[in-house]
Amino acid sequence: MIRHHLFARLNKIWLWIFDQFILYPLMSWIAPTLGVHFMNLGYWPNDLDDTPIQLFMEENCDMIRQECDKPHLFLYEKLLSLHPAYPDFENLSILEVSCGQGYGIDWIDRTRFVSIIGCDKIKCPPPWITYGDAHDLPFESSSMDMILNVEASHLYANFEQFLNECHRVLKPDGFLCWTDLRFADQIDATIRSFTDAGFHCNAWQDITNEVIQGIHKTSQFYDEILDKSPFIVKMFRSSLRATYCAPGTATYNNFAEKRKLYTAAVFKKELKY
Repeated sequence: MIRHHLFARLNKIWLWIFDQFILYPLMSWIAPTLGVHFMNLGYWPNDLDDTPIQLFMEENCDMIRQECDKPHLFLYEKLLSLHPAYPDFENLSILEVSCGQGYGIDWIDRTRFVSIIGCDKIKCPPPWITYGDAHDLPFESSSMDMILNVEASHLYANFEQFLNECHRVLKPDGFLCWTDLRFADQIDATIRSFTDAGFHCNAWQDITNEVIQGIHKTSQFYDEILDKSPFIVKMFRSSLRATYCAPGTATYNNFAEKRKLYTAAVFKKELKY
């Protein structure tokens, strides 16, 4: 039993190191060549609760750059649908923190009349992405109506500092739209972190089941990419499959057995006293 827990702990540490120092440099090099636009796990809607986002995607199907992007875009739409101004967000100023290559920004910009910019630590960013750290956002206080953060904060060194920065940058009554994964026993502490930073929870949904359905679609695409990748990428095959939670991996089983949950939430900025 002790040996099993030790192995699980070491594996968790290795995956964190892999995500932080190997995966993202590797993907920044190879993603444009292989057509990988997103690094989130994806989301696939259910028929009962997701009619609004399915209708929006159908109305804007000609805006989807490639079919394999759909699960990733559905994750964005699910998160956005929890905002009270969904689906239009007309004339709102939006910031996506940790936006990656910016394809989420691209999608929102082409389907809405909004002002949107991204922030990430990438070399030579395009004009719509500002180089910056989530712990020290390079934006003026009270300058944004909405902040998006999609499957990124679990890698931050200081989650509370990120939340404080979001609170600073948001306008009064602005919204932080956040979606990410957490172990089940971390959920209460995560909610407290938002409260302590000065946010009121407007909406909170457990979307684990729909993310699992999304994984079934995204992992199939990623497996195909792996099969035709250079040898240096294939060297990390098992770690990569664990990172995108391919069925059969321990990371996938964490979701399937609800040891780990995936949540989507919207928080409203409140004044700190």
